[in-house]
Amino acid sequence: MVGANRNKPSEAAGAKAGIDYVITQGGIAGRKVRAVYKQKDSTQGTWETHAAAACSAFTEDAQVFAAIDSSVGGNDSLASCLAKKGVPLIETDFWPFDAEAYGRLGHFLYQPSRMIPDRSMAVYVDGLVSLGYFDHAKVGLIGFDAAPFQRMATALKARMAYHHITLTDEQTTITPHGVADFGQLGSQIGNAIVSFRAKGVDHVLFNEYAGQLPFLFLKAADGQS
Repeated sequence: MVGANRNKPSEAAGAKAGIDYVITQGGIAGRKVRAVYKQKDSTQGTWETHAAAACSAFTEDAQVFAAIDSSVGGNDSLASCLAKKGVPLIETDFWPFDAEAYGRLGHFLYQPSRMIPDRSMAVYVDGLVSLGYFDHAKVGLIGFDAAPFQRMATALKARMAYHHITLTDEQTTITPHGVADFGQLGSQIGNAIVSFRAKGVDHVLFNEYAGQLPFLFLKAADGQS
């Protein structure tokens, strides 16, 4: 059995289509795949409570062989819980699992949707340099405050230093634990924009995941011209 931690019916339909395809190709190592689903409402509760409920459903109620997570919301709570139970997770969320996380989670985490931040930060900066993004720019960095994002910021700034680029301003915000935190996040973004404007920042880098900061930042920045 494969557990699918989905956010809404349309995601469950997508997961079913994928699993049906695997079955038509002979299953996994010749074994037929049967799916169980744990629905969640990302507008309610926290990523941690969603993870705890899914972990319990997959390891205690259904005893699945492997699990697949939703692309909406999240952190490392589900991966950590499943790893303790010996259940591998195929992670489709965009939480930045880095070398530290893979060191903890061993062979129980597979995230095909992204490069680990330890590598991607250098690629990110190199790509922007090749496009001339930093030419004559005053650069601001805004990012989440959780430990993985602190490590990402360190790697990003190290690669910028390699190209002799410095930050004009750096701001941090809370790392949301759920949609309810977006109000506080929005206020902190507003403060960051004020600081960026005061220091003449005209180019902004984001250190976050899943597009949450740009989604809220761009509208607020436009409102402040």
